[in-house]
Amino acid sequence: MFNNWAKDSEVTKYLSWYPHRDVGASSLMLELWRGLSSKEKMTMWVCEDKKLKEVIGSVSLLLSDEKKRLGEIGFCFGKNFWGQGIATEVLAKIIEYAFSIGYEMLICRTRQENIAAKKVITKNNMEYLETKEVFWLKDQKNYFLDTYIIKKLI
Repeated sequence: MFNNWAKDSEVTKYLSWYPHRDVGASSLMLELWRGLSSKEKMTMWVCEDKKLKEVIGSVSLLLSDEKKRLGEIGFCFGKNFWGQGIATEVLAKIIEYAFSIGYEMLICRTRQENIAAKKVITKNNMEYLETKEVFWLKDQKNYFLDTYIIKKLI
């Protein structure tokens, strides 16, 4: 995680956390993810490149609204793995999985200027829903977040 994406400022540019300074910071984040996953409101996965036998990114599924069965998906991959269709393929699998376990709607949010993430999202048939201005704790600035949605076909 640390070597393939967490320490890279270009990868973390649009994320809510800063690049990790050392392996210890990545270890702490993994522990946090394990704790969140154990509460069954959020599931985190790391994605492994089978040839390299290394983790190359992560994906999350957060239960945002239990009554509406609404989930939010997030994803992040190392720069060396951009442009290969990996994120698009992983997002498709997470959408399929989420619908198979009872989610009715899924959203993805990304900063408005993150064109690459928007391409991944729209390739998975997610449709633009809205834009909201959000205060970003990371750097104490307001940014516009675009939200995309997909609904389970019945």
